[in-house]
Amino acid sequence: MGLRDAISGYFFAHPRAKKLLGVATVVAANFAMMGSGSAVLAVAAGTIVKTREDDQRVRSDQLVDFFKEAIQDPMVRDSIRDAVQEGGIGIAAPVTTAMNQLGVVAPETGQFVDTMKSDLTLVLQNLGILHELLSYYEIPDSRARIVNVWRLPDYLDDVLVIEKARKVVIDAAVKYAKNGENVVILGAPGSGKTTAMYAIWKELDRDNDTALVWDTKDATNIHERDGVILFNDDLPETKELAKAIMEKDIRGIVTTAREQEWSRLPVDLRSKFHTINLPNISDEVMTEIAKNHLDSQGISYEKSVLSEIVSSSQGSPIYVRYLVEEICTEIKSGAFSKLSAARVKQAPKGMTDYVAGILARVLFELDGTIYRPRAGALPVIKTILCLADMPNYETHEVHLNQMFFALKQPSDSPGPFNAFKQYLSRDPRFFSLKFMHDTLADVLRGKVDHPVVGDIRMVAQEMGVSGRRKIESQALDEGWEHVKEEYEIDNSGGLEPILAYSYFAARNFGSDHIDPLALNLANQHLENPISQGIFAITGPMTEIPKGREKPKHAAKEISVAASTKPKEKPAAESSLGRSIEGLIKEKIAGVQGVNLKDLEDLKKLGELGQAFGDAMADGQQPSKTSIQILEEMLEQENVSPLRLSRAILKACRRITVRSEVGKLVDKKKNGKIVVQSAERLVLLDSMNYLEIMEEISEALANTLGEKETANTLSRITREIKVSELDDKSQDMIGSAYDSGAKRCAKVGNYEAMIVYLTEKWKLIGFDTSDLNYVSKEFGNIMKGGRAAFAFDNLTKLISYFGVEEVEIKIGLTLQAFKNLAKASVYDRNDFNNTIDSASNLFDVLISSIEECGEKMCSEILRGPTIAELGTTAVSSTVGVIDTYVKKAGKNVSAESVYPLLHEAIQPFVIVVMGVLNKNGSKKALQTAILTITKMKGESSAKKAMVSKGNSLM
Repeated sequence: MGLRDAISGYFFAHPRAKKLLGVATVVAANFAMMGSGSAVLAVAAGTIVKTREDDQRVRSDQLVDFFKEAIQDPMVRDSIRDAVQEGGIGIAAPVTTAMNQLGVVAPETGQFVDTMKSDLTLVLQNLGILHELLSYYEIPDSRARIVNVWRLPDYLDDVLVIEKARKVVIDAAVKYAKNGENVVILGAPGSGKTTAMYAIWKELDRDNDTALVWDTKDATNIHERDGVILFNDDLPETKELAKAIMEKDIRGIVTTAREQEWSRLPVDLRSKFHTINLPNISDEVMTEIAKNHLDSQGISYEKSVLSEIVSSSQGSPIYVRYLVEEICTEIKSGAFSKLSAARVKQAPKGMTDYVAGILARVLFELDGTIYRPRAGALPVIKTILCLADMPNYETHEVHLNQMFFALKQPSDSPGPFNAFKQYLSRDPRFFSLKFMHDTLADVLRGKVDHPVVGDIRMVAQEMGVSGRRKIESQALDEGWEHVKEEYEIDNSGGLEPILAYSYFAARNFGSDHIDPLALNLANQHLENPISQGIFAITGPMTEIPKGREKPKHAAKEISVAASTKPKEKPAAESSLGRSIEGLIKEKIAGVQGVNLKDLEDLKKLGELGQAFGDAMADGQQPSKTSIQILEEMLEQENVSPLRLSRAILKACRRITVRSEVGKLVDKKKNGKIVVQSAERLVLLDSMNYLEIMEEISEALANTLGEKETANTLSRITREIKVSELDDKSQDMIGSAYDSGAKRCAKVGNYEAMIVYLTEKWKLIGFDTSDLNYVSKEFGNIMKGGRAAFAFDNLTKLISYFGVEEVEIKIGLTLQAFKNLAKASVYDRNDFNNTIDSASNLFDVLISSIEECGEKMCSEILRGPTIAELGTTAVSSTVGVIDTYVKKAGKNVSAESVYPLLHEAIQPFVIVVMGVLNKNGSKKALQTAILTITKMKGESSAKKAMVSKGNSLM
């Protein structure tokens, strides 16, 4: 039996078989019969075939192990490709589903899965049946896709609590879904409906095909035939799908809804679902949820914190998530190290007040007892009111930004807008932003009682529905021009953003708002999930229209108005014509000394002649440098953040390259332009700034110098609310400063290195790994013969830390004295300077300890770390004497030089002994005395040190 027949036969006999299991089984059967060239495959194949013959379930680990090996075997991939070539869509569909499922359970196979899927796409394209692979649902290729779409945290599995009552709900839903019936999970806002659906998905996905269903009128019953269970979050918000379910009697769907919104849906629709109400969560379970969240973030807390969180949450698990994430951000910023019950009491009570509190904190300020919008907040409020009009409260980030640009005044700072964007959920696959939770829409629509609601509703009334529609449509057109321009600059990098923009244009405004260019691109990249999303809305298109009439502004049913179509040349030219046009432009632009005038007659050839004309015009204009382009952008009143970001990146890379070859001129001017551009970018879009911050740092270092660069970066970056950034964004900041510190260390600019590190700590908090880095660098300096220099810079560094960070100071000082034992000292002057600098560092540390207050000072001085520091300081100082005499060799007389060296260290050693006396460790003091006693050479200074030590015993 061939592989095609095996796959086809298996799924005919097992219509609800999980695709990964099915494909693995038939592949294993075939390879076991024909004899695989891979021993691992042969063993795995035999195991699966034997299990199949015994009619037992294949364990998931056996299955994954088999397919992980199989997909890497070229022989297997060739056979599957041949099977699809022979069997067409009937074989391609289960195999493609299996590929996606393998990506979920074994992410490390990603590159092989992508290769296999790409090969299958080419096969189907050659067969002319690629459109048949389009579907009204999406097989998620990773767990991350699920949590992104459903706005869940990536750490959900670490905090998930399924108590007995919810287990009953999940089991019931799983039972209904496995029987091909529809299920809806009902509950109040923030009650955990989506989390419950996630638990249901995890349970079903083990042995069944699962998928995310698009909001499309084209949904049918095909998934029922193929045994696929569909998932949808918040059915009342997906009206096209709801209509299709009602009209076509579609089954096999698991969804969620708020109780009130569900009751407003047509009876004919509701009757097609088994309704399962989420039970209220007990305080005991809420306590476990709160504990899991705190533990997952590594937050230490007082015992009473859990009860306070439970009280404040009012039974809402989503409240716990956002509160803990906010607290985690505060801890990282250095606000406190241990969570107290008092801090929890400061938080608003319940999810609605919590979300309203975010609006109040970011966009309003309290004037007595009255909330007033902050400077620059009005356009932000208007923008999020527009976002509330979008289905599922979601749109492409470029569209959202463009709405803000249209609403803001030139004097308005984008700071409040960027601050609020950090509270939106981001879907990186679709480049979109959406409300963190549906409760935000309730606040904006005045469904809750909070002081800021009145101001927001006044703004909404002032704008009016028609005013919002106008802004939304205008921004759609302008945003299209932006993503199109980005695509034209970079076809590869701009492909998915332009497809995603078109998807939201169709979903939020109607399919007549997709430009022919986007449809053409989607048609060329049908394997892309975004393209499949587009055609789930429009239906498959084998012919792309050449152009569309400008549509009237007719609002889509649930939320938004239509917009005018972005102007674009119709995609009517043949590919040959486009290729010739591009080739001509490229050749003419690249030829030196061509007689452009001789080509004038070509203009009469129409569009092709116009291409020559454009190329000639381009050839007559001297090309502008990246810095000149950036300078021109600064003069423009409105510029898109992404375009500005790309221009800055190109300019920075150009500066770095020119600097490396010694051809960089006008350094100060170039640096000033980059600084001004970065200042503007951080206000327009802080994320774009963070993504290129490292390149900006390197370019500024080549123009302004490292120390000024570190300070300039900090000044610019402080425009962002760094404490509210996620870990990834803070890592970007840290990486930029780390790169600067390493550049400085490489060339010996340690003063600037310290500036980079301390500025980094001011922005994102202290990182203990930096201490190891600093200690290692200064240890190398000491080995290189610059011990005094190292101690002087360490003294500056520990001065950065406050009283509460005295332990860090002690740690740095202790490591410095450990490094001193390996230091190289070449002459008497250098020796004396080293001892003086070491003594100064020690004195500064002790002064810092004394500033902690009498009680804490006493506790620190009597601790074991101080005892270790004291004995290390004495032994390392004595060790430097031996190192110096050894390196000096015959150049000095040991007998004559030892007394001088003893005299040099005497004041410092006596100070250290005094500290050891305060420490109270007789053993440590005795060790120090013994070290001095065994010190080489004899002198009055040596006797004095020993005598002083003995007197303290």
